[in-house]
Amino acid sequence: MLVPHGTLILAVDGSHMQLLRNRGRDHAPDLETLRHNYAIRQPSHLMEADAPGRSFESVGTARHAYPTQDLHQRQIDAFALDGLRALEQLLGADDRAVVIAPPRILGLLRSQFSHRLRACLIAELDKDVAQFKPGEIASYLHGFGKYN
Repeated sequence: MLVPHGTLILAVDGSHMQLLRNRGRDHAPDLETLRHNYAIRQPSHLMEADAPGRSFESVGTARHAYPTQDLHQRQIDAFALDGLRALEQLLGADDRAVVIAPPRILGLLRSQFSHRLRACLIAELDKDVAQFKPGEIASYLHGFGKYN
């Protein structure tokens, strides 16, 4: 895959985020790290201290528990969306962008893409490479399309 000079690349998963810029040539990307962040997750017992609430039937003695939310998934989603906001803040009028994320997170991010970002996107790749070094991500981008 050709990655034009100056392209912004967001590689994000549930706990790692890298925002990179291609400082190399189109056919030989050389990625510079602009931002790198990782999340520290709290244990479940610290996030939710109480049992879910109960509801009572209007007739009879039946009771039901309210459904619980997956607090870890909410943290993962919020972290990924923070990475997307960081990309959109750096995006200029003439910039190009590539978003790389695991499939579920990429689906979440797609639903939040702004019109400006959609116009600048050259690729959305469903791969978990957020923990890779910039050189490994560049190799992945360079080889993408040859065997996929």
